[in-house]
Amino acid sequence: MGLDHYQKIYSQTSRIAPTVLVEFEHSGLWKEAFQTVGETLGKADVGQQVMDDYYKRLKDFKAKMGDRHPKVSVVRIYPNSINLYLRDSFPGTVLQDAGLTRPPSQDLSAGDAQRIADNPIQMQISQELLSQIDGDVLFVWTAENEAEANQAAQKKLEKLQTDPLWKTLNVVQKNQVYFVPNYWIGAGPIAANAILDDLFKYLVKQPQS
Repeated sequence: MGLDHYQKIYSQTSRIAPTVLVEFEHSGLWKEAFQTVGETLGKADVGQQVMDDYYKRLKDFKAKMGDRHPKVSVVRIYPNSINLYLRDSFPGTVLQDAGLTRPPSQDLSAGDAQRIADNPIQMQISQELLSQIDGDVLFVWTAENEAEANQAAQKKLEKLQTDPLWKTLNVVQKNQVYFVPNYWIGAGPIAANAILDDLFKYLVKQPQS
């Protein structure tokens, strides 16, 4: 099995073994893709149990948060850009499931984001618009496949933290910035649960904003 962007090698892999390519327009559609995989493998019941366990954890998280609904900002630093991850991105869907809100700059549906930024899940901003990453809580990461590119992204993040605009952000002044691993750009229940681990870790014990 694979995702539909492997269409170019389908003819080759299908000669080796039966091959199914799952339609996967963007990472925010991970639940639909996971369900399709389970059904295709004849494991729909197993897949449903995995999702039931995920939703059970979400219910526990919401109970522990009580009436607190902080605005959660999600940002990825590339070597040459700052990108907001939007409402229907993979991490955005987990935050929605957890009952958390987003800053206005990131509260865009996939359709609106596609029209505005030609990308359904993320949007690049200039450093001059750094205020758009502000929120009650900020999760930020760098993630590049090549070591050199990842080092460049890390250097950009370090430089960004010296920018006067960064230091004026409420989330920075309140010390509510958390640097997280690249499973925040995953696309399945394992990564979703890892994000949920972070939400428990960083938010459950946080004071009222």
